[in-house]
Amino acid sequence: MPIKNTIQHQLRRQVNEAVASVSRHPVPPLGWLATVRKALGISGQVAMKRANISKAELYRIEKAEREGSLTLKTLRSIAHALGCELHYAVLPQHGVTVEQALYQQARQQAQAILAITDTHMKLENQATSVQEIERQVEELTQQLMAELPAWLWEPVRDHS
Repeated sequence: MPIKNTIQHQLRRQVNEAVASVSRHPVPPLGWLATVRKALGISGQVAMKRANISKAELYRIEKAEREGSLTLKTLRSIAHALGCELHYAVLPQHGVTVEQALYQQARQQAQAILAITDTHMKLENQATSVQEIERQVEELTQQLMAELPAWLWEPVRDHS
């Protein structure tokens, strides 16, 4: 197996493990900072002292985290003040694995490519059956997943 494939396989495994882990631990309604602070029994007063911030700033930070507008730098800093570590991940949407995300994208591209071809075929009175189109879509999907062309994630264009 070429080194590029080995590395890609390892990266996929890492992402898939993170997907499995994160999907079991959604962000709590209070946000992670407030949840962990309260779970550890750290009062707002103690957290403020440890982070060297005001009460208003602590609650602004906790609110900003819930709203998704807190910077990683601030999140890391407050986590550290609480005796915690920050871990984050960028993962495929909807809790899917890398392979599922690739399949969905490859299938979408295959359908778009074959729709262009099918349109041209219909114009020439050479329409293809639904079953044959589905077979072609699946075949092209598998080919795209195997080759992973650089344009896989770009919009499909009709170049005719």
